[in-house]
Amino acid sequence: MEKVIAGLEETLHLPVVMIDDVCTKGGSPLQAVRSAQEAGTRILGAICLVDRCQGASELLRDQFGLRLGSILTLPELVAHLDAIKATADPVGARI
Repeated sequence: MEKVIAGLEETLHLPVVMIDDVCTKGGSPLQAVRSAQEAGTRILGAICLVDRCQGASELLRDQFGLRLGSILTLPELVAHLDAIKATADPVGARI
């Protein structure tokens, strides 16, 4: 079997958290969890930087009973960027 966890010789019962940058529908974390389980790891959960709120959380919960945490959801990120734009000085503005 192909090695799925770089740098580790023994993965049997190793507790891991899956990490992804952006989660949309959950295809990438789903594949990662399956591969890690095949390598014998014990998946504690999953986390991503941005959850686009398009089904990844539900997929991982329904397929594996895992919770997907995120640093931000897409709506939170958009709201934050809108707040920055609203308070930013227009280019070239003079007081």
